[in-house]
Amino acid sequence: MTSDVIQRATEYWSRKRRDRRMPARPDIDPVELADVLSNLVVVEAIDGGRDYMHRIAGGVAETLLGAPMHGARLSRLAGDRNGFAAWRNGLALARSFRAPHFARFAPEDGGKAISAVFLPLSRAAAGEEADFVLTAVIEAKD
Repeated sequence: MTSDVIQRATEYWSRKRRDRRMPARPDIDPVELADVLSNLVVVEAIDGGRDYMHRIAGGVAETLLGAPMHGARLSRLAGDRNGFAAWRNGLALARSFRAPHFARFAPEDGGKAISAVFLPLSRAAAGEEADFVLTAVIEAKD
């Protein structure tokens, strides 16, 4: 499932992590990821992780996921017809294990299959909770 986009995001996350379990959200600078920004989504866990707010959403990511995500709560997006159950699951797994989670899923509306990496981020440098998730998405190749 590795692609240049997923590999780039994962290597960037790992470099920013240094000797910590995960990098903090302030460590992530979208300008440093300009070459893959259209494939990225930064999501914040809200309401204790019962919902998610999409803080940054690139155009390619929105197209693949089939919805305008920037500024949208996951609970308000269009049900699971676009694979949002799998999206929610990927976010939850990255947050609970505080480690990268790789996934491949297909939207139920017959859209293109998606490969993604979900990379947890803490709120602060010494944080142990994954309050954010940096995600890179691409069209899955067979």
